[in-house]
Amino acid sequence: MDFVHRCEIRQHSLVLNKREVGEIDRLVSLMSRDMGALIRDNYEYFSSWDRIVIYYDNGQKELTNIVNSAFNSQLSTVEVRKVMPSDYSLFQAADLCCTQELLRSKINSVGLSSSERDFFATEKRSAEQALKRLYFKDLDRERFGS
Repeated sequence: MDFVHRCEIRQHSLVLNKREVGEIDRLVSLMSRDMGALIRDNYEYFSSWDRIVIYYDNGQKELTNIVNSAFNSQLSTVEVRKVMPSDYSLFQAADLCCTQELLRSKINSVGLSSSERDFFATEKRSAEQALKRLYFKDLDRERFGS
């Protein structure tokens, strides 16, 4: 969290429930559209960089292909690199942002698990209150369009 606070980052997280979306083709379409809209809406920001590097950790190859295709179709200076998450602080920061967005989604839908509530709760606040005040508030400042 401290690293994310110190860096000038912008983030965007998309949470989709595979069961709610249904077919994998529809899921791919939704993710592709969202990525394309993000790039178009923030084109000036993205085009201001000499190059954009997409780091891939050998996890969800399909997701990497979507991100790679969306960026390469709209920008000319995109590279994809394989990375070990432990070697790159920005990769870890991205993982933190995605995890927090998933927790927010869980709070709004099914609720936190008992272990998540135990982990995030403080003496003064419930886990949900602590996450909203101590984490999500800061995460929202780093969001594109903020």
